[in-house]
Amino acid sequence: MPGNGWLSEEYIRERLLIASKLSRKFSLEDFKLLFFVPIEDERVCEIAK
Repeated sequence: MPGNGWLSEEYIRERLLIASKLSRKFSLEDFKLLFFVPIEDERVCEIAK
């Protein structure tokens, strides 16, 4: 995952977009494990909005 804050948000947004196109639902923990997103849950939810 990129170290730059802006790139990190773009990385997560891209992974959220990919996950939304898959034909199954993910829990937040599954999403973080599957896409190697090592940030707090609240931050992922904030970016997803």
